[in-house]
Amino acid sequence: MTNATTYVCSRCHRAEKQDRSEAQNRLSFLWYRVIGEQTGETEVRIRRECKLKIGVPLLAENHSQFKYVWETLERAHSYEVQLEIMDWLPVTSLFTTKQMYVYLDQMDKTYTMQGVALPYPDDLYQAAMGRVKRNGH
Repeated sequence: MTNATTYVCSRCHRAEKQDRSEAQNRLSFLWYRVIGEQTGETEVRIRRECKLKIGVPLLAENHSQFKYVWETLERAHSYEVQLEIMDWLPVTSLFTTKQMYVYLDQMDKTYTMQGVALPYPDDLYQAAMGRVKRNGH
């Protein structure tokens, strides 16, 4: 990643104050693993694809500087190279908790439609999606 890309992405991150939660991180990595197991892909490949197909558009819609950087990279590289770039380009690490809710929801919808049975560990899922579990409900 170039210094200019790092600078732009770090500025995007500073503009957002509320970082994604630990529960959201745990749930996303659980889902990457499960999706990989059920589709025959590696967890790394699934993580890259989710960041590229779901995360990049989500981040780009709210950050014109990120969108510019990504569009420049996208034009210059094949799909496979774009997937590799996901290891180096901050995407989900720049998300607010609200953006991470949307990311997880889109992961859920995308892979459920493909027949993947995602786990929803009750307490983890509730915390990740910002829902407070009430006693008896």
